[in-house]
Amino acid sequence: MKKILSAFLAFTTLMLPLSAVTAEEAAGVSSPVFIEETPTVTVTAPSDWARESVDAANDMGITDKTQSFNYSAPITREQFCDMIYNYIKVLGIDIESTESSFTDTDNEKISALNKMGIINGKTETEFAPNDNLTREEAAVILNRMINETIPVDVTEMYFVFDDEAEISDWASGAIQVMCNMGVMNGVGENNFAPKDSYTVEQAITTIMRVYAVQQPSIGIIGGADGPTEIIVSGVPESVKEVINIEPVERTEENESLYDKGLEIAKTIDMLAESDIYRTITDADNGVSELMDKIGQQDYETPVAAVKVSGDYDKLFDLIFNAEGLEIDDELKNIIKEKYDFNSHMASILNARDGADMIAAASLLSDKDIFLFDGLSEKNTYLYLFDCDFAVSVTFTPYNDGIVEACGMIVKNEFKDTTPEGILSAFEPY
Repeated sequence: MKKILSAFLAFTTLMLPLSAVTAEEAAGVSSPVFIEETPTVTVTAPSDWARESVDAANDMGITDKTQSFNYSAPITREQFCDMIYNYIKVLGIDIESTESSFTDTDNEKISALNKMGIINGKTETEFAPNDNLTREEAAVILNRMINETIPVDVTEMYFVFDDEAEISDWASGAIQVMCNMGVMNGVGENNFAPKDSYTVEQAITTIMRVYAVQQPSIGIIGGADGPTEIIVSGVPESVKEVINIEPVERTEENESLYDKGLEIAKTIDMLAESDIYRTITDADNGVSELMDKIGQQDYETPVAAVKVSGDYDKLFDLIFNAEGLEIDDELKNIIKEKYDFNSHMASILNARDGADMIAAASLLSDKDIFLFDGLSEKNTYLYLFDCDFAVSVTFTPYNDGIVEACGMIVKNEFKDTTPEGILSAFEPY
């Protein structure tokens, strides 16, 4: 089982440098082997946990229905690139064609992905298309692909694996992001096995997991390394009918809770103001400029604070009804445990302002753990300031008065500070 250490800025790796894997870092890897004749392939059906993802990938055109796979066999670097290219096309993103800079392949999809900065060769001139893809290579390629298509926010946990010394420096950040997103997991016995080959069905399943994360829909995706993951994102239009907005005043009873939220807001402001922080996160120009704009504003004293909550039974009924899903009570309860509107509220609001805002918000987040008696359920405070941005802080109670506070910057799209004005920001949902 993975061991999770608290409070690590894994989200700073979301905007990894596109040149993370260099030719020098890949030195020592065996040279590519040319195969002039297509070898005989033993076709095996996908595992039960992967079947749904395999079927979906076939239907969407991510995989070629005419091609036969041994789903439990290692996937080659070229096969994975073909799937990544097809996936990007499914998203409706144009990809420029370009001449290959590699001497061992003339695959146009590989050339295009190389130009986008999503994949690199083993050397400047050799791609090694027939080499088996490793798990750490898959993590890096998936992370770059997400950043180049539809960036998403990521949680802030740090996953410690017993074999982390075997993880290459150029892959460690991407592996943390993929694990935080639930796209990749370990292989058992608290190992990630970075140098192990990635199988065809693992590759397909993790691509479909990325699709579920990037798209505003409900997805039930088989797990490549473990049990089924249920991913829910996005909410139907009428969800605003079950959202409750209550004004919050700083009182003697909630003083430490209220002040902790403001402390997190100030930390986020400090990060936004820091030129060094923007440099080490390698944010692109649009995201960096937005972070700078966020840092130029005042988060000292809120003009208002509100508590955001909802009727969760009605909320989930709305989600299921909007999707036309017939789900039994047991599965519905599992989904409720995995999806939390409080935690995702900031992302839902930021999504209205585009990918740059989502990326900036994922970098401008903070968390802390403190003691506070009297909190029996999760609460989200929204702090409104006299500027273009607000700060959302979710307080999660644990045993013995331990509370975790997680905050994120939010684009201020509210008409005013009244409950009705704040609710207006949820109108698209």
